[in-house]
Amino acid sequence: MSTVIWIVVAVVVVLALVALVVVLQRKRDRRANEQRLAESDQLRGRAAEQQVSADRTEQQAAQAEARAEQARAAAQRAEQEAEARRQEAQRERAEQEDLVREADALDPRVDHTADDYHPVTGPDMKGGSADGTAAGTPATPATPADPATRPVSEPVTDPAHGATPGRTDA
Repeated sequence: MSTVIWIVVAVVVVLALVALVVVLQRKRDRRANEQRLAESDQLRGRAAEQQVSADRTEQQAAQAEARAEQARAAAQRAEQEAEARRQEAQRERAEQEDLVREADALDPRVDHTADDYHPVTGPDMKGGSADGTAAGTPATPATPADPATRPVSEPVTDPAHGATPGRTDA
């Protein structure tokens, strides 16, 4: 065999080897591409599932926000109602105190002009208290024991005779 034939055979073998390497490389690249394509499809599927979950979570968040807004509005209405009731109660207490002051001004047993006078309001004000004092009067006398310092509206009893000056029926 001649050298030319050996050169041709060598070139053919080299070309066959190069072709084999190229075919194997392409086959390996195709498998790698198919694997990456499968991975990307799998990741896209997971992303789609997460999108559904995220959409559902966003919807739940919007519903929770709407409920919270309704609760804030209800709380604001309740606070406004409470404030209105407090104002109404204050107005009623003021009216009650005015009525007690008016009653105390008419009641001869109550010294409504005293410096320490405060109208008595509350449960003890109706019809007097258990100790027999009039409503709006304290259980202990507000006037001093000295007859000279008692108000004119209060009768003075003479301790020596047990009679009230100016009264004839005693």
